[in-house]
Amino acid sequence: MTGLAVLLQHAWPAVWPQRAGARVAVTSLIVAFCLLEQLNLRDGSLPRRAELDRLAAVTPPPARCEAFLVDARDDQGYGVREFDAMWISLRVGLPTINGNSGWSPPGWQLADPDTDYDDAARRWIEQTHMTKHVCRYQRDTRAWSDFEPQAPAPSLIPPALQPTADAAPRSE
Repeated sequence: MTGLAVLLQHAWPAVWPQRAGARVAVTSLIVAFCLLEQLNLRDGSLPRRAELDRLAAVTPPPARCEAFLVDARDDQGYGVREFDAMWISLRVGLPTINGNSGWSPPGWQLADPDTDYDDAARRWIEQTHMTKHVCRYQRDTRAWSDFEPQAPAPSLIPPALQPTADAAPRSE
C-alpha cells in the first residue's frame, strides 16, 4: 500500500499535470479498492476454548516414551496435526518428530499426503538414527501406544542381482 502511495504521488502529476480533481478521484478509488480487498468476512479462527480443552485433555504419556508422533489422521486441514503435536510436546514435555518451522528438512515427509505416514515416520527415525523410544498419540481416543511401524517388505530380487549405486551401463 505504501509503495502504491509513493507511485501515485510521483506518477500522477506527470500523467495528468492539469487535472488535479481527476487525480484525487482516481486515487481515492484505488485506495478504496485496496482497503475493500483486505476485508475478509469468513471466520478463519479455531474455536479457542474447544482447542484449549482438547489439549488440556491430553493424558501423560507412559514413562517408556522418550519421543512421540501424533496419529496419521489430519482431517482438520493441512498442518493441524503438526501444530497439535507441537502443543502436546509443550504440554507433556516430550520431543515430537512432527512439527512445522516453515520448511521441511531433507527426508522429512510426514506432511506429504502422497506418502504412507507410518512409513515416512519409520524412514525419518532411521535417517536421523534416532534411538529414543517413540510412542504414538491417538488424538481421537486420547490414548498413547508404542510406535511400531512395519519394516518394508524384503525384496524378492536376490542380493546378487540387485543394482548397486555404482552400477552403470557399459559401453563396448
